[in-house]
Amino acid sequence: MEGSIDTLEQRLAEAAGALAQVTAAMLPLIRTLDVAQVALVDGSRSLTEWLASRLDCEVSTARRLVMLARAEDGEVEAALAAGEMSVDRAAATVRLKAAGADGATVERSFGFDLAGVRRLTAAHTPMSAGDERDVFEARFLHLQPALDLTSYRIWGELPGIDGAIVDKAITTTVDRFPHDPKVTAAQARADALTVICQDALAGGGGGGPVPACAGGSPRHDVR
Repeated sequence: MEGSIDTLEQRLAEAAGALAQVTAAMLPLIRTLDVAQVALVDGSRSLTEWLASRLDCEVSTARRLVMLARAEDGEVEAALAAGEMSVDRAAATVRLKAAGADGATVERSFGFDLAGVRRLTAAHTPMSAGDERDVFEARFLHLQPALDLTSYRIWGELPGIDGAIVDKAITTTVDRFPHDPKVTAAQARADALTVICQDALAGGGGGGPVPACAGGSPRHDVR
């Protein structure tokens, strides 16, 4: 694709803005369908389930759209329609408002990254026993191999305490690795997960070398 880096970045930003505008156009449609109880008419268990099937999207994506539609937040929808706010930022802002944050806090959140907004929201959200149960029951871990088994895609969700345990185990293992400037932090964390699993299979033997990568060179040696 031709163009300078600045031009390509501008095009990317414009495409993201267009995605936000399309989302804004979807929200009133979702609200109308919600009022019509289209999910029940079609035999779905919820509007989220119905939307995920109709849009061929992940349940998490459908859940976010339903949340934005039901929030009916004029300011957020106007920002989406103008292409001035990403869909993820819109969802994070609506959640922060729903948690009871005041206008000043919401305004301040625009200076945070999305992880920072989530932490801010958590600070405003007391968790009930029912909420804790829902978070625990929503835990999952998926491993999806490629057709030729040359790679695996891993994704999931854990309750806060469990996630902190996994994060600490991975971080602790990464800290045992010799420094290699060619290895990114994300690659090191992936390698650490492999080392932890190897240790488990070996009966907790204590960190042997990670297998060589596809190119043939070892990634780490923590012996």
